[in-house]
Amino acid sequence: MNRNLKKVAPYDHMVIQNAIYLYFSSTEQFDFSEILERNVKNYTPNDMTAEKKEELLQKLQKLPEEQHFDQQFPPSLSVIKRKMKKTYDVYSGIQIKVTSAVENLGDVIEAYQADDGKRYLKIRIDNDVTFRTFERKAES
Repeated sequence: MNRNLKKVAPYDHMVIQNAIYLYFSSTEQFDFSEILERNVKNYTPNDMTAEKKEELLQKLQKLPEEQHFDQQFPPSLSVIKRKMKKTYDVYSGIQIKVTSAVENLGDVIEAYQADDGKRYLKIRIDNDVTFRTFERKAES
């Protein structure tokens, strides 16, 4: 999936990959056809064209035969947890590290560009100490 999607549709790549990690970490029996149905076939793309989505789906459907792996198996969480970790460079000296799959990741981290052309990430925070560390009080 990385080679097929990461460069042409980075947002879609991140969302699909995160959904697959969520599936792995929440199921006792991995089912390849179910994961394709849930996370690729029923996915509404952001950057990816319908043609690219169909091409990706077809390539993924061929994987079990081409790579000779079972379509159903118990997932190995220790292997998946290592792959879940991803570090993103945000600004000189600042990185964001994602350490596990996140429910509704697109609602937690959002990118936008301000009217002045500067680009920002808006991150929902559930940690009070982190929030207070970066909170600016309005000037009177």
